[in-house]
Amino acid sequence: MRTLTRGLVAAACLFGLPAIASDLPPVQAAVPSFVPAPVNHLRFFGETNGGNSTQQEYTEAQAVALARRYDVIVGLRWTFTSHLAAMKAANPDLTIFVYMNGAMSKPADRASMPEAWFMHDANGNRVRNIHFDLMYMDVGNAGWRNWVAQRCNDWLQLSGFDGCWLDDMGAGNIGNNLSAWPIDPRTGQPITEYDWITYALGEIEVVAAANPGALLSCNGLNSGSKYFLPVGAGRLLDTSEAATAEGWLRTSRDSPAAFRSVTRWQQDVDMLADAGQRGETVLAATKVWVSSSATQKFQWRVYTYASFLLGTDGYQFLFFSTSAPGKPDAVHAMDSYNLGTPTEAYALRGGVYQRRFTAGLAMVNPGETSVSVTLGGSYRLPNGDVVTTVNMPPHSGRVLRTP
Repeated sequence: MRTLTRGLVAAACLFGLPAIASDLPPVQAAVPSFVPAPVNHLRFFGETNGGNSTQQEYTEAQAVALARRYDVIVGLRWTFTSHLAAMKAANPDLTIFVYMNGAMSKPADRASMPEAWFMHDANGNRVRNIHFDLMYMDVGNAGWRNWVAQRCNDWLQLSGFDGCWLDDMGAGNIGNNLSAWPIDPRTGQPITEYDWITYALGEIEVVAAANPGALLSCNGLNSGSKYFLPVGAGRLLDTSEAATAEGWLRTSRDSPAAFRSVTRWQQDVDMLADAGQRGETVLAATKVWVSSSATQKFQWRVYTYASFLLGTDGYQFLFFSTSAPGKPDAVHAMDSYNLGTPTEAYALRGGVYQRRFTAGLAMVNPGETSVSVTLGGSYRLPNGDVVTTVNMPPHSGRVLRTP
């Protein structure tokens, strides 16, 4: 676990100060210890922990292909066990996290758990997830924390993976996916999102102490707005090797025609830049898990890739999915685009947000009106055409390479 001093950037996360300005000079930060140096700043991680049993079946060739595609994978404890040696041989830099829920219990597990481990509402009822047969647990309870720590140890032994990925450690579920607002047993009052994350940090520390040498990751950053607001979701990076923002740019069930405001879009991009300045790693996940046309899917793909390139320092990772939980999408031609090394921080230029790289240019128009942009040089479109100007419709991205 890293315990770097965060300075002013950390203060912005902790106390909800405004997101970093895109034109701040770069800050020398520690390199994340488990992440190899980037070959391509358009860098992906794999979520393979969803779906049914069939979705978890991989041949060795398929598993090895995933290992070559990703440096970081989140998977169930048994999905890749028989293929692990071949995957590590194909990619010695591969890190695999075993998925486990750090805040909710399944029926088989909770049958013998003490009532004090559960979160309750104002009427004394257990707080349940409204979408799945899961109960919300008290992440501040020592018994529950120790149970999670032991489960992490057991599943690492069974899987042979590198670390544990704890789901639902952020406060995003509170008030949205739960049957009622939980009462904090330490205060007798409705739990605050800030306190929830504080207790979650304590749980992660317990899990880490019980599993020395194992990597710890979690899900709970949610989005840039949660990261920078006083709830302090950004604090999850203080005790984790990496943390997932599962609502980066959108939530999975948003309409494909729904885009965030420019302010909220910029908070998502600035979250990546801020994490990079802190020497931390964000696993940014953008999911279009609703009915959408091929045109809408492609729009979201380019918009997501370009937005990611604006904020990343090379040690952040992206997961883009249009096929619901389960196996990752098939490899897309744009996945291999390599723009080289960034030569600047992103900035608003020509009416759109741009960032130059040694071998290309990333641009995003998160606004509501079209913009015609003079590029200041020649760049190649995906169809091979070389252009010096482009039109940027509302909510569009461009990933252009040098000729």
